[in-house]
Amino acid sequence: MNKNIIFTFLFIVMASLPSFAQDLNDTLVIKKMNIETVHIGKGGKTIGDTFYMNETIHWPGSGGSIYAQNKRTKEYYIFTQSAFESKSAGSVSDYILTCKASTRGTSNQIHIGRNKENYLGEKRVAFLIGNSNYLYDAFLKNPVSDVENVAKELQEYGFDTYSYFDCNTSQMRSAITTFHNKAKDSNVALFYYAGHGLSWGNRYYYLPIDVELETESSLNSCIEGHTLLEQLKSDDRVTLVLLDACRSRKTWNRGTNVDVRVQMEAPRNMAIIFSTTDGGYALDGDGDLSPFAEGFITSLRSGRVSFDECAIGINRFIDEKTGHRQNSSQSSGLMENFYFSDKTSSLSVSSHVGKLREEKSEKVGFSTSKTVESDFKTGETAYKAGKFESAFRLLLPLAQKGYSDAYFYVADMYHRGLGVRKDRNEAERWYKKAAEAGNAKANNILLNKF
Repeated sequence: MNKNIIFTFLFIVMASLPSFAQDLNDTLVIKKMNIETVHIGKGGKTIGDTFYMNETIHWPGSGGSIYAQNKRTKEYYIFTQSAFESKSAGSVSDYILTCKASTRGTSNQIHIGRNKENYLGEKRVAFLIGNSNYLYDAFLKNPVSDVENVAKELQEYGFDTYSYFDCNTSQMRSAITTFHNKAKDSNVALFYYAGHGLSWGNRYYYLPIDVELETESSLNSCIEGHTLLEQLKSDDRVTLVLLDACRSRKTWNRGTNVDVRVQMEAPRNMAIIFSTTDGGYALDGDGDLSPFAEGFITSLRSGRVSFDECAIGINRFIDEKTGHRQNSSQSSGLMENFYFSDKTSSLSVSSHVGKLREEKSEKVGFSTSKTVESDFKTGETAYKAGKFESAFRLLLPLAQKGYSDAYFYVADMYHRGLGVRKDRNEAERWYKKAAEAGNAKANNILLNKF
């Protein structure tokens, strides 16, 4: 080997050693943390204390997060227990080197999973975000596990998956931008979020792990729902959005939130499944998965391979799992039903690029199945028996998906406050749909202005 090349190589290595040693001796100061104390090196540390890069963090319990700044470089780092364990890191420096020294959020990990085969000649991509280790909000046990397990399941159905964990504001926005770029040439794109969420005014917001909600202006650091849909939508593909987050009303110390219904409708060629209803809470779950994530996986494995049937399966599972405390909801702008797979031979296969289902329902814009018909009959029976809460839970998802026989029942329950809070606007909306579908009784009610 050329002596000059060897000399140059040795010079570069030797020159880098002082810098590397200096990095190891750098001091970090704890700016924020979501636990009272953490043992680093030889003692307990809290906000304002310092520690060295070559020291080891001993996490107490689970769900710990630390936000720290390098005093020399002024760079910020987010350290979380789950990320440390996943990297099997010893010292802080080991962890940062493993993460390739990415700043402002070294806890963020991106896992890419490739599908085993393409389904129906389609290119499918899925982007998943799981936020567990919040700096200022309650720790969530399951979002990271939810994303890991849902991603594995989606790979079985032909999706390339991109999974992001514990994202701060910039990382969430970057992930959404990446989704937009990666999904451009796909036939089907799926976006899955698990983490904290809330509603304020007439908007939903999804929370990065570093946001501190002190005033309304703090929401500018969150991901706003309508903006998210604008970034995800495309007329050239099917887009599926699954949001496992609370939709409860946020209040501030100096005032209260206006109790208004948030309208977040799916645009054309998109379908959304919310893990809970407007104003409701999404439970994290007592096991290894949230009720929503477990319901989604269970529905796929049980043969509910169409999107409509999967959505109903999720709602049924959540309702039973939570003892009727939580129900999912849906908004769809799909032009035809989407099928995750053709594994179940009793189901015809349809996709947005290909074949129409052989048997179309006479209900406008809706593909029926035995399950859907059964759900309607069960809901109708519950309504006639005066079991309005059960009827509403069954009939609303069907109406939202275009099953016209359910329109009148949903309108009547909103109108009279049966099983749901009275809502004149919603009642009128569903009465109009029922009238347009040929329901004379609904038409008469509208003519008489309720």
